Amino acid sequence: MRKVLLDAHTHTVASGHAYSSLQEMAKAAADMGLEVLGITEHGPSVPGTCPTLYFKNIFVVPRQMYGIRLLMGCVTKEPSLCYTIACSMLSSGKSC
Repeated sequence: MRKVLLDAHTHTVASGHAYSSLQEMAKAAADMGLEVLGITEHGPSVPGTCPTLYFKNIFVVPRQMYGIRLLMGCVTKEPSLCYTIACSMLSSGKSC
């Protein structure tokens, strides 16, 4: 069985309480030897975090940087927002 090295729950500066950009996070993950990085920003219901527009445009984010596979998601109490994200990604042909 092949082992995959990943961190599945991280935040970028977009979440309002982290300090690194997506590019900085991907570079650090590559430097640490990770293969997969999960970016799970906080949803709009959390004060000081990503607006809804961020999630509606998430499908344009590259799914690979510095050789790291990126998984994009959200932490939210708003199931309809997660549904909107999933539908946007599927209709664009992108995967999470």
